[in-house]
Order: sequence, then structure tokens, then C-alpha cells
Amino acid sequence: MLSVRTFIPRPPARYAAALSWACLLAATAAQAQDFITPDCRASAPAIAQIRFDDPAHQAWYRRFWSGRCEGLAPFTCMSGYPNWNAVVAQLTAEAAPADRARLLPEICGMGRTIGLEWARDNAVRRISTNDLKSLTTVLTGPGPLPSRLQRVEAQVRVLLARPR
Repeated sequence: MLSVRTFIPRPPARYAAALSWACLLAATAAQAQDFITPDCRASAPAIAQIRFDDPAHQAWYRRFWSGRCEGLAPFTCMSGYPNWNAVVAQLTAEAAPADRARLLPEICGMGRTIGLEWARDNAVRRISTNDLKSLTTVLTGPGPLPSRLQRVEAQVRVLLARPR
């Protein structure tokens, strides 16, 4: 079962200026999208097409997918597991072979939606680290994978409908 204990809250906005410079330096590496699993990369929009609020948003999005804290201050981020690439691997391995091709785009799209919102500044995001823990618990819990995906999709819609 996935543990989400390494997802820690991000720092308040006062650290944004310090993080921005480090994020700008790491932005070139992110352009290649090498942080997204190849299974999802083909269906992912290019980084240049994604609207990030600031460089920190992009760096946290990369952390969400890869588990790497590149461009983030060490005291604000714990690298490693879990990360969405690991979730994709676990869920696709669990899926029946006949269902993998159908479920993979849904899993990847869910990662883009959840990751982009979770990676935003704490003051404006609508998916918190606690929400992420809850969503991951449902995804990796018991029951048929398609119904778990539907439950998480419904929860994400509710979370995204909350006012900022």
C-alpha cells in the first residue's frame, strides 16, 4: 500500500522569492518532461502549454510526478516515494491486461489534474496534502480499480469546486 507520509506541506508564500530563483534554474530540465513516466508522457500536454502560476508551482508539479525536489529548498520538500509515477506503475500493474490501455489515460489525466492543483501555493490551492493522502488511500485501497478511479474522480470534482 502506498504511504503518503513524504508529501509534506509546502512553505508559506514568504519563501516564494527565494524558491523562484532556484526554480528558474531548474526550469530547463523540466521542459523535457522527463519527470513524467513514459506511459503518461505521450498523452501529457507539453510543459510549455501548461499555465503555471510561478516557477515554484512548476517545481512542485515536478515533485508530484517524480518525487524529486529539484529546484525546491531542501527544508521544504522530502524527495522520494510516493509520487504519481509510482502510483501509475502500481495501478497499471494491478489493472487487468485487457483494461490497461483504457485505464492508463484516465490515470494519467487524473495525475495532471490533481498534481497541477496540489502544486499551487498553499494560499490558493484547492487540493491540500491531506486531500492528496485521502485520494491516494482510495486509489490504493480495496475494490475494483475502475470503481476506485470513479470515486477519486468524483472527490476531485468536489475539491475543485471549492472556492479558493
